[in-house]
Amino acid sequence: MVRDQDIVEQLQRRFQWNTTRNSCPHGFHRKRWEYNEEGRLIMLHLCDFSISQLPTELSQFTSLEKLFLAGNQFSSFPTELKQFLLLTRA
Repeated sequence: MVRDQDIVEQLQRRFQWNTTRNSCPHGFHRKRWEYNEEGRLIMLHLCDFSISQLPTELSQFTSLEKLFLAGNQFSSFPTELKQFLLLTRA
């Protein structure tokens, strides 16, 4: 089983996040990602990457509660979000 932290590291490499700082470039959110006590990802901030589709890795985050997507190139609401039963904010 792949750990959520490993998947976040893959996303960091793909989007070339500054891996020394876990912070939003806008300052709206102090962190780009957050884990619960079990090490499961519960919050992910993917704003301003000009993406038009959600990364396929998101389907592996079964505990995701908050997903921030501002500043991207979605032409419609991503239907993939319906799989996240725990998602309270997108």
